[in-house]
Amino acid sequence: MRSIQVGNAQLIGQREYQNDYFSTLTYEGCFLAVIADGLTDKPAAKTAAIITVDTLRKNFKLDRHIHIGFERYVKESLYEVQKMLRAENYANITGATLIAMLIRDGIMHFASLGDCSLFIYRRHELMPLNRTYSTMMEIKRMALDKKDIAILCSKGARESLTEMEIIWQMEQKIHPYSKCQNLISLIRSKSLTYQDNATIVVAEKMLQLPGAARG
Repeated sequence: MRSIQVGNAQLIGQREYQNDYFSTLTYEGCFLAVIADGLTDKPAAKTAAIITVDTLRKNFKLDRHIHIGFERYVKESLYEVQKMLRAENYANITGATLIAMLIRDGIMHFASLGDCSLFIYRRHELMPLNRTYSTMMEIKRMALDKKDIAILCSKGARESLTEMEIIWQMEQKIHPYSKCQNLISLIRSKSLTYQDNATIVVAEKMLQLPGAARG
């Protein structure tokens, strides 16, 4: 089977620091994509974003999402993050918003906290899947269609792009890496005065993961 095709791109915008951090990983027939956006425009926010993403990656490779379920995997990972931030004396000054997507056996699980976004492009429509600006963790799942495209965005990307701009790019017959680069180039061309850090991850062909299905 062919692997999921993945693309990504970032822009620092008008910020002093790049406080978005992201990762994608295919492991044992499952796929994980995460964006964390550090709170505040300070170096500590980058640390919070990195710790968040790296902790989710570590526990993903330990199959925590299988052993204890996706919801507990996310919540226990974020509890670890808070412990590490407290150890660095960062817990009271920063944290990170989050969008995490995990695909296993044709089912997409996702967790959302704060102002990052997850969309599915399906049959010429862009469907928002999570509530942005929510202070409550949102955890859901949905079955995927064969031609679905997932788009993960940090706040700086979502607020600088229109729905039609994203749709038009998703409909191009190019690799998702090029779609992400084109969207970031479009944001850059707008020269917005208060442009935030922007990160985009796009995943396609999501029902063609390598590896056997597992119970």
